[in-house]
Amino acid sequence: MVKSRAEIKQIFAYSPYPAVPSELEGYAGSQMAATRTYRTSVDTQGKVIQVTILKGFTATAVYDERFSGVKGDVVPALDKVMVQALMRWRAKPGPACVVDIYWSFGPRPEVNYGK
Repeated sequence: MVKSRAEIKQIFAYSPYPAVPSELEGYAGSQMAATRTYRTSVDTQGKVIQVTILKGFTATAVYDERFSGVKGDVVPALDKVMVQALMRWRAKPGPACVVDIYWSFGPRPEVNYGK
């Protein structure tokens, strides 16, 4: 399980951050914290050929009362954004592999494993 930016860089040569649409920005860390887990399948050329959602984006903490009703909720729109980003990632060429990626958003740097 990859949990830090340093671990991501050991495997992936190109790993763009997901582009979060403005209507979802509150979910992306400024107003709440959330985690999710994805499984990427990588071919020998380093191309991500499949992304599976192991645990969908789930709100784990809320820092703005406007979002108080979403704690524990799954937000499929953010999973879609994340899957699109992961499909663009490129690993260093080598044996085909499966990489599980734990990703979190949040206002505190220590919880932003994916950034």
